[in-house]
Amino acid sequence: MSRNSALTARARRYLADAAHAFDHAPVEVTLSVLLAVAFSYMISSDAEPFPEWLEFAVVIVLTGAAAFIATLLHGLGAWSARTRWTVTAAGAAAAALYGAFVLDLSLASEGWRAAALVSAGVLLVLGGPALAGRAAATERFRRVTGRLLVRTLAVLVYAAALYAGLALALGAVNTLFELDLDERIYAHAFGWVFFVLVTWVIVGGVPDYVRPAESPGPVAAAVHRMSAFLVTPLLAIYYIILYAYAVRIAITGELPKNLVSPLVIAAGLIAGVALVLFDRTDHDRASFRSLRITAPLFVPLSLLGLWALNMRLGQYGWTEFRGLRTVLLGTLGALAVAASVAVVRRHGLRLHLLPLTLAAVSVLSVIGPWSVIAGSRRSQQARLAAAMADAGIDGNATALTDTIIANEPFREISETTRYLLSHFGPDALPPLFAQHADDGPYRVEVAHAAGLRAARPELNGPRRGYAQLETGALLGDLEGGTLHYVRINRQRATTPADTDTTAAGTAAADTAQHALVVPVRVGGLNLLADLEPVSRALVGMEGRSLPPDAARVPLRDETGRIRGELFVIEVGMGGTRSLELHMLSGVVRLENP
Repeated sequence: MSRNSALTARARRYLADAAHAFDHAPVEVTLSVLLAVAFSYMISSDAEPFPEWLEFAVVIVLTGAAAFIATLLHGLGAWSARTRWTVTAAGAAAAALYGAFVLDLSLASEGWRAAALVSAGVLLVLGGPALAGRAAATERFRRVTGRLLVRTLAVLVYAAALYAGLALALGAVNTLFELDLDERIYAHAFGWVFFVLVTWVIVGGVPDYVRPAESPGPVAAAVHRMSAFLVTPLLAIYYIILYAYAVRIAITGELPKNLVSPLVIAAGLIAGVALVLFDRTDHDRASFRSLRITAPLFVPLSLLGLWALNMRLGQYGWTEFRGLRTVLLGTLGALAVAASVAVVRRHGLRLHLLPLTLAAVSVLSVIGPWSVIAGSRRSQQARLAAAMADAGIDGNATALTDTIIANEPFREISETTRYLLSHFGPDALPPLFAQHADDGPYRVEVAHAAGLRAARPELNGPRRGYAQLETGALLGDLEGGTLHYVRINRQRATTPADTDTTAAGTAAADTAQHALVVPVRVGGLNLLADLEPVSRALVGMEGRSLPPDAARVPLRDETGRIRGELFVIEVGMGGTRSLELHMLSGVVRLENP
């Protein structure tokens, strides 16, 4: 039989398995349909409630992971039918409780928790076959998980080709018959192909996963060869880069950059994948023996990554991402030490411990008071309390009025309150800031809303900022005048010599060193806009939302009389020696004469 014929036969068998998927994994099949139905509903909804669907998807994936682990262990004969359904029900109940009372993806910290739990679920599915018994655990892990991964890769390639063909067919029918199909039909097709068909093919292969070992088929051999030409060179490149950078640090004495830890983690994960792919049997220790030196070589790299992370802790404190990287680096380093000892003692590598250990650590790192999420919250709250103390602000204060503090404490308070609000919600903030959190958890500048103002920036330091007014921000009553759209480009800061002695000129002279007074010509009038509130709000606010109160700027004529208001929609400023307005767009309301 030719290779093409073998691949075609395997594809047909995969589709036949999908037709019987409900017989082997009814829970997983039902969950896939629910996920696709919810996806189609989300696509069809005019509101497009993607966050709600994503939370539902997290619960579905966690439930499906628990069910599929139980299905595999039952298929391997390790669990009875009663144990299988008990574990499946317990997993579904735990996922439902988590989704109902904990999961809230509007908070960034819960996004990290969900990502860690989903990763743990996937890793448990991969390492689960090893739990079917202590004897031959690694061999069973290679056999079952290898077949699972080969089938998953094959069906994903098939699904991508099928979806591309369906999309082309739909496009052709729409054009030829002038049906004017809703473009969302492509998204519906994507959901049913990748959420339903792919899942059915994967779970329908349970009998294939658990059958006794045999020589690898053509697809498995092809995947193995492809991986050999991809994973091994990639691993070598990562190690060369990281060790060359370590030598540079030793020679120049410079501190490691923040990119080091992600690169080290990537190198460790690629090394683990390479060992699982190529170190296939305990009896074939000569095969890919060179890969085993990756474990002892990774130990110094893990220490380098931990050092790079530690350098950031004193500057910025703990965050969820920083905590997860630290835990992952420590775990990979410990596994590398254990693998190094096994290599020295010429023992077989227990490769199934890699996914199982990472899964357990992922779960433990995001639950309980010891979790990286709780630690991040405590760390950032401590930083906020210290910054408030440096600024002379009582931690129990409930109200302030235009309190001007030094730039550094203001920057620390502004960034930390924004972080705590977007990651943990108003409950993580002191009363002074929590009461100003209702305008939106991600974008509202609570430090500015609470009455804090930064001292004027020094001219000899770089100052830049870009911000947009938040969509839906309340600007006030726009009646009683005419509205004009304006756009202003490239205006330098005024100096006292540039201004006159009118009221507007005096105001400009007082603030010339720190803000912009720009001319605005609109409705046949030559007006002046003092952008000092905008420049203050932009300090340290690159890419953030402009507070609504800073977005309203009075417009004065040559006599100093207020003739209207400028509502800033988008603004960008910069400069080192002098402040410069790069761009401003907004709406002008001119008062009726």
